[in-house]
Parts: sequence; structure tokens; C-alpha cells
Amino acid sequence: MSFLERGNVRRNMMAEWVGVCGVQLQPLAAVMTLIQSAKLNGHGPYAYLKDILARLPSKPTSWIDELLPHNWSPQAAD
Repeated sequence: MSFLERGNVRRNMMAEWVGVCGVQLQPLAAVMTLIQSAKLNGHGPYAYLKDILARLPSKPTSWIDELLPHNWSPQAAD
């Protein structure tokens, strides 16, 4: 199966899931992109999401780049 065919299969599966669950696609796509980017950068998705969601309220928007998977490092335990 080619790369494009696999992409079509994934998109169709996601569209079915979105239709059944009534989930909006854009927020789901954003979270899935963060998860895949975390994996590609060698981070555990759960640890990454847990950490950035804990840090977001205390960070100004100008620091958002620091929380992206390619720049992220786990916060030291206090």
C-alpha cells in the first residue's frame, strides 16, 4: 500500500469516527498532530501533553515556541 493510499485510509477512518462521535475535526487534528510530533521527537505523548497543559496557563503567548515538541524539554520536578 502506497503512502497516499495509507493516508486515504486514515482520513476515511477518521471521518467515520468524527461522524459517529460528532467530534469537530480541527481540534482533533491539532491534538493528533501534537501527539505525532511528540512521538517523532522521541517524547512520550502522555508526558508531553500533561506537561504542556500544566504549563500553558502560566506562560505568555510569546513563549509558545518553547512548548512545541521539537523545542520541548520536561519541566524539572520541584
